[in-house]
Amino acid sequence: MKKFSKGITLVEVMVVISIIAVITGVMVSDFPRIKLQLSLGRAVHMLSQDIKTAQDLANAGAQQLTQNGNFITPKGYGIYIDNSIPNNTEYIIYADVDGNGQYSSMDIAHKEVDLSKTEPGIIIEGIRYGTSVLSINFAPPNFVTTITSLLEGQDGVEIIIAIKSIPDVTRTIYVNKAGFIETR
Repeated sequence: MKKFSKGITLVEVMVVISIIAVITGVMVSDFPRIKLQLSLGRAVHMLSQDIKTAQDLANAGAQQLTQNGNFITPKGYGIYIDNSIPNNTEYIIYADVDGNGQYSSMDIAHKEVDLSKTEPGIIIEGIRYGTSVLSINFAPPNFVTTITSLLEGQDGVEIIIAIKSIPDVTRTIYVNKAGFIETR
């Protein structure tokens, strides 16, 4: 009768090492794309949270500090995107001081965001169902949502965020006139 010893063979060790090498090679070669996709997800999350922040500020009737150090209660808060600039990476959360339901020179920038500083390689590619200059404004007391430059017959707008070097990889943020915010 033959006795078998317990253990692993050299062939088994080589197979395991080969599998680990292949998996590592795939991960390393695709790492830049994976990193950009993670940046895209973070940018979409950040913009959608900033839209929700503007909505919350308006619903709470939050006061805004002016340049001369006084507090005022704006007529609402909103987010402004000027996508007429190619490869735009910036947007503004604003306090609607003049109550016109859109960003204007009278309004106060509550927060200015540049995605290129936090998520390099990510751009605001476009605005679907609206024009290239967009204000989404939330106004109390009846929680009115105003979307400027909304195309006729549309109930909401999509903000398209993309990877600049891979423009077919996109995510969208949908906002409708009822104030519903959804990431897709």
